Amino acid sequence: MTIETLEYYILHYGYITIFLSLVLGLVGLPIPDEVLMSVIGFYTKEGYLTFSKALMVAIFGTLFGMTLSYYIGKFIGDKALGGILKWAGVKKNKLEKVEIWMNKYGFLTIIMGFFIPGFRHMTFYFCGMTNYPLKKYLSIGLISAFLWTLFYLSIGRFIGIIH
Repeated sequence: MTIETLEYYILHYGYITIFLSLVLGLVGLPIPDEVLMSVIGFYTKEGYLTFSKALMVAIFGTLFGMTLSYYIGKFIGDKALGGILKWAGVKKNKLEKVEIWMNKYGFLTIIMGFFIPGFRHMTFYFCGMTNYPLKKYLSIGLISAFLWTLFYLSIGRFIGIIH
């Protein structure tokens, strides 16, 4: 998806574009989430969107996308990712180590993972695959979604569009 396409949809469909783009991007479709958020931040400065509404919609879109990814990981993760992980040489005991890691450092992993493209997506799937407690996951996800969306919206608003 090009920046021009994102801009078109943001200007014509506004907040629904923000929500759907984040949901689909966090599930794993190739949508440049950071670029999207900086463009949205820029358009809040230009007056096309309201910063507070864009922030709220982005947080809800992010939470919905990461919850969907969690459930994908929980219910079909082993089957869907199992073949890929086996092909990559990852053995079952490595997944057990991921589960131990998530139980010990899940809070930091989820928050820091938000700021690392690609890793962010895998974190959500692994949380579901390792049965990370949903309530805890969503609590940490809310904090993470707020920090992540605020950061990139602010970059777009105060610095401009990152191309």
